[in-house]
Amino acid sequence: MFKRKKKTTLLALYDASGAEQQRMRLDEYALPEETVIALSVKFYNDPEPCYIHRGAVRQRAMMELAEACPGPEPVAVSLLSDDLQACFPEIAFVRIWEEAQ
Repeated sequence: MFKRKKKTTLLALYDASGAEQQRMRLDEYALPEETVIALSVKFYNDPEPCYIHRGAVRQRAMMELAEACPGPEPVAVSLLSDDLQACFPEIAFVRIWEEAQ
C-alpha cells in the first residue's frame, strides 16, 4: 500500500560568524543540566527533577524552540526567550526544520 515518509526534526547550531558547528536530530540535543533544573523549578517547583520532569522540561523547551524558529533561516539565540537562551550557551544562531526520510 501507500507508505508515508517519516519526518525527522533536525537542529543546527551556529557560531557568531554563521558557521554551522553541529547538526543533529532534535531529540539528540542535551540541554545543559543547570537549565534543566532551573526550568524544572519554574514549571514544576521541583529542584531535583525525576526523569518524567526532565523529559517534560526538554519537550516543552524544544516545542517553544520550534515555534520561535518557523522559517528556514537560522535565528539569533539573542532573539529567543530567556529560557531558550539558557538552552544554548555559547551558540549564536539555531535552526530547526523537518526532513522526510
